[in-house]
This record gives sequence, C-alpha cells and structure tokens, in this order.
Amino acid sequence: MPDTRTFTPHPLEQLAALFEPPDDTYLERAADTIEALREAHPVAARLASDFLVRVDGLSPVELGELFAQTFDQAPAALPTALQALRRLRFVERDVQPSYITRVVAPAIERDLARLGEQRNPFIHLLKATLCVLLPLSGETIDETS
Repeated sequence: MPDTRTFTPHPLEQLAALFEPPDDTYLERAADTIEALREAHPVAARLASDFLVRVDGLSPVELGELFAQTFDQAPAALPTALQALRRLRFVERDVQPSYITRVVAPAIERDLARLGEQRNPFIHLLKATLCVLLPLSGETIDETS
C-alpha cells in the first residue's frame, strides 16, 4: 500500500525557502508559510504578513528585482543572511544552537541594520525568521520591533 502521508516542512525550512530568488509561486509559498507559522509563531506570522502587504501588487519581475537589490548589495566579507539561510535549508532539522547564535542571527542582524533605513519589505521576513530561529538557541526577539 503506498504511503499517502504528506510531508510538511518545518516553518523554519519554509521561511528559509523564501530567501531564494522569487519565482511565479513565491507569493503563494509565502502565504502558505504564514499559515504554517500562525499557531506556534504568531509574531513571526504577523511579520511575514507585513511583508506580503508591502509587496502586494508587485509583478514577479518587480519582486525578483527587489530581491536582487536587497540581497546582492551585502558586503562580501561576512556571511549574509541569504548565505546563512540557504545553508540552513540543507542541514538537519536539529539545528545546532551555536550555528544560530554565531552565524545565522548575526548575519540577519547585519542585514537588518543595512536595510533599516530603506523601509525594505524583506526586513519583515528577516525579523520573522529571527522569531523562529532564536528560541531554538534559547533566545527571544523583541516582539515590538
């Protein structure tokens, strides 16, 4: 008898997948990610929803251009959030807290600082990702941010 169970990715995996260049299914996947976050990570879901509101009306091409402008401007000396999150997608579900606190969170925080004055919609996805990641390392994010 075939296995009919559906694999549901961890919300962190779904969030990390949103840090890949957008395609025609990007906004649908973002909406699915928000739904997956709602119960266990309501603050992250709200932040990700803010992202969707801010990109509403952008064509896939415009969204792709915004993505490229956002993540291609980072300095090359240190790992970017994009690089850290891409690596995170391909590691085991049992993420090492030290990888979160020493690599991923600082990379996201650097990108947040770099993007802060630009009012860039991807700030909301980065903050949502921190909301999901930091509890895995025993830390929290300021929910008023």
